[in-house]
Amino acid sequence: NAFRLFKTGVLLTPTGELTSLSGSGIVESQSGDYVRYRNGKIQTSGTVDTGVDINVTKTDASSVNGIVYYVDAPLSFTDKNVGQHLQNLATSDPTRYASFYWFVSTSAIYNATTKAISGVNTGLDNKYTLLVPDNAAITQAIKDGLLPGTKATGALPTTAPTNEAQKDLVRKFILYHIINGESVAVDGKKADNYLTLLQTESGDNTLLNILNQSSNLIITDRAGRTSQVNFASSNQLSNRTLIHSISNYLNYNK
Repeated sequence: NAFRLFKTGVLLTPTGELTSLSGSGIVESQSGDYVRYRNGKIQTSGTVDTGVDINVTKTDASSVNGIVYYVDAPLSFTDKNVGQHLQNLATSDPTRYASFYWFVSTSAIYNATTKAISGVNTGLDNKYTLLVPDNAAITQAIKDGLLPGTKATGALPTTAPTNEAQKDLVRKFILYHIINGESVAVDGKKADNYLTLLQTESGDNTLLNILNQSSNLIITDRAGRTSQVNFASSNQLSNRTLIHSISNYLNYNK
């Protein structure tokens, strides 16, 4: 934990960026955790839990290999599972997160006590990205038969799905919206084909393609459909995980 705390304070700036923290942005640290900054204030996954930002108190640009920012608190990290942060977002930004969280919270792969989603682990070797369809996209997924609910209107079920076919729809939908093994920020940097947590019936991995722009991700699913992020609601920090709101659902069917 001490080593992770130290490495969270070493930010990766291979092209000499981050010469000032006066604007806003997100940057990856040497620990694999991400740090957000805005006008001299810093957020980590740990400060998201407490609601108290870190302040930059002094800047030293005399070093030959980077700038030193002195801060008034440790760059702490969360020990909470991603479901807790998803629940918090569903409360603070319900239009973007509430419908997806409802399906997560009532699914067979969610532990309501620990707030853990099955397959999303914590630890040094685990990194994830959650791509959360907004409420309008969830409505469309129900109409298209990718989720249980009222197909004619796209309304959510009134109770948690109980039959196995509906429960499996929810499981596959959730797992296909989670990138396994990488945290991808909306920052114009990482772009590739990424594994999701969903495997096909034959055990094959499923992929998403991401084109990364400075204020947008363009995600292409197995069906060749695209979705973009709702930038203002994305780059949310969790436990070695980034959470983004997206404008369309992702289809795991070819």
